[in-house]
Amino acid sequence: MSDFVDDVNRHDKTAFGQLLAEDAEFVVITGQYLRGRSEIEKYHAEIWTTSSNFKDSRLTWTPMTSAFSGPMLPWRTSPPRGYTTGPKKREQWS
Repeated sequence: MSDFVDDVNRHDKTAFGQLLAEDAEFVVITGQYLRGRSEIEKYHAEIWTTSSNFKDSRLTWTPMTSAFSGPMLPWRTSPPRGYTTGPKKREQWS
């Protein structure tokens, strides 16, 4: 996780991309769905150089531990493969 944070804070698209699988999938804060390392790198390179919200941004994180009192259930945090981009209702993800 520290490599991820360091790469984001340096706005280093290449180092950031090397942390990802070639076929990585990434959902950005706006809900835009990115597929593949090159698309994810390109997106981040653009916002890190042109977006007033992100070009001077800094990411921080705090390690946490979690405890579960019952059985853990699988749940999806991103759309499945083949999901089309664009605004969709949440129930279309399941």
